[in-house]
Amino acid sequence: MPKARKKGKKEIHKENLEIISFYQKFSLIGCVIQLINFLILSSSWWDMVLVCFGVVVHATALWGLSSMGRPLLGPNRELVEAGSELATSWIAEYLKDVVILTTGLQVLSGVTNYVWFLWLLVSGCSHQPHMYLYSDSSVPHS
Repeated sequence: MPKARKKGKKEIHKENLEIISFYQKFSLIGCVIQLINFLILSSSWWDMVLVCFGVVVHATALWGLSSMGRPLLGPNRELVEAGSELATSWIAEYLKDVVILTTGLQVLSGVTNYVWFLWLLVSGCSHQPHMYLYSDSSVPHS
């Protein structure tokens, strides 16, 4: 059976930059669509709160992704450490899911603001994060 090839530091770093760039564009699209919905459809204070909430969620998730994937550079700007691999990290997957869900809700908020109640689904994935850490069946799952 052939061994799986390990990724090098440069490959991980390049992949991390691509992932962060994709999700930045994804977040920007969601925020722009929600802002257009806010300006055209209604301009109540509650809608402004939801716009701010969406921007804060995106900023926080993207900050988490970029800090996890931040490389460590040496004195001559050579790549010493590539940072966490965002393509396989379970917490990075969770942050990417938050960005996708929030963008979807921002787009759908043009129809009704009640779709924001679906954001409560986010907590459903995070109540037992240790399930992702251990694959051993001897670890009790509560």
